[in-house]
Amino acid sequence: MKQTFKGRLLAIAFLIGMTGGQVRAADDPATLVVKDFIASWQTFDIDKIMSYIADDCYYANEPSLTGANPVLIGRVKMREFLAPFFVRDPLIVPFKFHTEVKDTIAGGGGVVIQRVDNFQIANGKFAVKVAGLFKVKAGKIVYWMDYFDGGAFGPISTLMSNLAKK
Repeated sequence: MKQTFKGRLLAIAFLIGMTGGQVRAADDPATLVVKDFIASWQTFDIDKIMSYIADDCYYANEPSLTGANPVLIGRVKMREFLAPFFVRDPLIVPFKFHTEVKDTIAGGGGVVIQRVDNFQIANGKFAVKVAGLFKVKAGKIVYWMDYFDGGAFGPISTLMSNLAKK
């Protein structure tokens, strides 16, 4: 049976609540790291964005954006993957990006963020609902998994090829 986006988010939230108790997200240090990380996306400063990531961070998208293994391990590989999203070069496909955080659940160093990533790529607009699961240790993100509906982009390969055009 196909699990819905909302069902996945509720399952993740339930698991975090069971592993260390739920706290008010606004008071949770891990939540502040994750929210600051997401807020840094609006700066388009890849160095600032990567400053929130641990050297050995585990990162994955479900579904994969590249069509390959959706798992990246380490800050270097994550930077290579994320950099095209934050390039502001007018010679590359016109691109705008904004994230809206809708809900946050935290506990035990884990944070679940429900967000909407809004993309404008060339003439196409995409709003993608995302459930992001994060684990924070010593003020750095050590685990990041995003779940989303890849169909919201149309063919994912179109998104990635547009971002990669030079």
